Amino acid sequence: MTFNGLGTLIFWSFLGDNTARLVAIGFTFASTMGTLFAQSFLNTAHYCPRWHQAITLFRGYCWLALAAVILLPTQPALRLMDITGFSASLLILTCGIYCSWRRVPSARIFVLAWAIFLLGAVVFALRNLSILPANFITLHGIQIGSAIEMLLLSFALAARFNKLKWQKERAQAETVAMLKKQEAVLEAKVAARTQALEQLANHDMLTGLLNRHGLTRYAAEALERSQRHHTSLALIMCDLDRFKPINDQYGHEAGDFVLQQVAKRLEHVARSGDYCARLGGDEFIVLLEDIHDTQILDEICTRVEHAIRSPIKLSCGTIVSVGASIGVSISREGNDTLASLLREADSKMYVVKSRQTPRYYDYGSA
Repeated sequence: MTFNGLGTLIFWSFLGDNTARLVAIGFTFASTMGTLFAQSFLNTAHYCPRWHQAITLFRGYCWLALAAVILLPTQPALRLMDITGFSASLLILTCGIYCSWRRVPSARIFVLAWAIFLLGAVVFALRNLSILPANFITLHGIQIGSAIEMLLLSFALAARFNKLKWQKERAQAETVAMLKKQEAVLEAKVAARTQALEQLANHDMLTGLLNRHGLTRYAAEALERSQRHHTSLALIMCDLDRFKPINDQYGHEAGDFVLQQVAKRLEHVARSGDYCARLGGDEFIVLLEDIHDTQILDEICTRVEHAIRSPIKLSCGTIVSVGASIGVSISREGNDTLASLLREADSKMYVVKSRQTPRYYDYGSA
């Protein structure tokens, strides 16, 4: 306002010749704050640490110059203002060019805006030296250059804000995507862990067949289907013969190997949809649905017996074989629970074992 004369005309006309000191104070203070704006706009602390330090030191000089402008006589104060303003403009422009060369964000538009402002100042100075004619442009060169500078820097700041907003939104989207991905991974791990726990709860660890708990679970479902569809369900119980001597002579590892081979063979001869289980020790169960006549059951029992009796080659090269005592029970009215089927099959299995007639299967009355 002092530079344009409006302040002198309206507010501080009483200052008279001392009004020029306000011009010196204003432009020196502008040089001081201009260096701070340049550091902030160009982010010199991050991209150009040495330039940041140099501008900081120069701003210290600007504060001293501002104090001197207040205390010195008017003419020395104006000359100090010129030196300070020229030095600040040159330093900021050089820093901007360097940052533009280093591809610092928005540095090019900063150099353009600052160059336009300095061009306006040069035009104004040349008019004062009578090199350029006096007209609206030369008279108001600094104001025009400053207005264009602020407009360009405003666009640059708006673009920067939009970029920061986009980066923030992108970071949030990436965070959400990462959280969703981690949630999916966690759900997959939970599902896998649940499946593993269910496997442990329902299956025998040695053979992979159903254990007692798993057999109870699937038998309940099979019995419910059998009652609903009015079909019969059969349970085959196999107790291995001559297994204990193998376990005693060749060790528990050999015994475990024999049990695993028997389990694989039972799964192989069982029909699709049948359930094979190991109750513990050397007792195995085959649970069959949709049994319409005893002939089919007899064929299955024969296949089970032959599969179990087939020779087994141990890891040491020795060939061994085991036998099987088999008892069978069929569901019917009054015998439609797993416990009752197991009791009946167990009883008949021991009858077979005592008779030592492995080809005899007692189905009871259907």
